[in-house]
Amino acid sequence: MENHVNIGKYISYIYRTSQGYISRELEEFGVGSGQYTILLTLYKKDGINQEELSNIVKVDKATIGRAIQKLTDGGFVIRKRNPLDQRSYCVYLTDKGWELQPMIYKTLSNWMETLLKDFSDEEINKAQELLKKMFQNL
Repeated sequence: MENHVNIGKYISYIYRTSQGYISRELEEFGVGSGQYTILLTLYKKDGINQEELSNIVKVDKATIGRAIQKLTDGGFVIRKRNPLDQRSYCVYLTDKGWELQPMIYKTLSNWMETLLKDFSDEEINKAQELLKKMFQNL
């Protein structure tokens, strides 16, 4: 049982440390750790509605709503009524949001380099496989 506790502790520590690192790196641009995942999703699927965004990012609708509001206030995204469903909104990147893309990718790349330093390709593949399996168990 002790090993199971350690796995959870390490996953929690890695998550908190990564969020702190990403927050510090993106702070100068006015983006918090809770918002960059939305931008990452929009870089792949610009113009999706808030509900789909919530499902992809795996956070509740209220949290997505607050994060989108912060991104809107910062000028990174705009919300427009969904032409197919007037009750919902679609979220679109602004030019400012698109301009931030290289900085976000560089930050994430630097984090992965730090996290996986001294790992072999085989170890990286195995870690990814095991983490994916844990995620699928959820």
